Amino acid sequence: ELVSTFEQKQGYWTPVVLEMTDLKKQHKTRMIMTEISFDNNFSDEEFTVRKLKQ
Repeated sequence: ELVSTFEQKQGYWTPVVLEMTDLKKQHKTRMIMTEISFDNNFSDEEFTVRKLKQ
């Protein structure tokens, strides 16, 4: 995995471009983060095993 670009978003240094390479298939996938949000005040109930499996 390669992080090629960091930007400061809402006071946090954040990877905004990530690139992964499948070495066996010689295939690359690039993810570009266009919308990033921090400190969203999620409740603990949203992170139960049951909820995360949904």
